Amino acid sequence: MSRAPVTVAGSHFAPRERVKVQFGEVQRVARSSASGTFVVRFAQSADPCNDAVIVMARGATGDSASVKESARACPPSAGTAP
Repeated sequence: MSRAPVTVAGSHFAPRERVKVQFGEVQRVARSSASGTFVVRFAQSADPCNDAVIVMARGATGDSASVKESARACPPSAGTAP
């Protein structure tokens, strides 16, 4: 998974399966390849210091996967008072 823009890659789905991928309130539909992989890009970006990312994917045959990546504890930017 990449955060800018949010890009999700999945594998181990059924060949040519229709996969619904959800990031926040946005849902995309992808078709897996003959080897069961897919890539979906969302227009949104996610700030690694402020935004947790939760992505869910569900295939037409019932396969599913999810990933949650918490926001990191980043140090304050330079010039910011503590």
